[in-house]
Amino acid sequence: MDNDSFAIIIALLALFLTCLAFGLSVYYRRKAATLSRKLSVALEKLAVAHAELQDLDQRYQETVEFQKNLSEAELTTRLQQPRLSAQHVLGQVNAPERYLYVRSLAQNGMDAKEIASILSISTQEAEQLVNLSRLAQVPANNTNSLEL
Repeated sequence: MDNDSFAIIIALLALFLTCLAFGLSVYYRRKAATLSRKLSVALEKLAVAHAELQDLDQRYQETVEFQKNLSEAELTTRLQQPRLSAQHVLGQVNAPERYLYVRSLAQNGMDAKEIASILSISTQEAEQLVNLSRLAQVPANNTNSLEL
């Protein structure tokens, strides 16, 4: 083997290694681009999943708050039930003292303005109370209650 053939072999080997390096470079660049696209898609899916998770968490918190309010309302209803049942059985509700005064004053011929000034309430409120007292059915034996 002489120097020229040795130089050709070295040149061919260098050319082969250069082509191999170039081919591997192209392969790994394509692979990196593919992986980059897959990563972008995965990040987009992750962002969508995160948004859905936040929405579900908000719905869950609203549901928990609603359940809490519902439980409180049910408790309030259960606590009020005996009082409401007792009032229903009696068929009457004791009217507040102010309403009784309005009814009494209206029955004595006073108008809403006079009643408003005596009880220190607005004229509109006095008019409403006078109208309500006229509509109410008053039992003959109990002047401290209004019939339902």
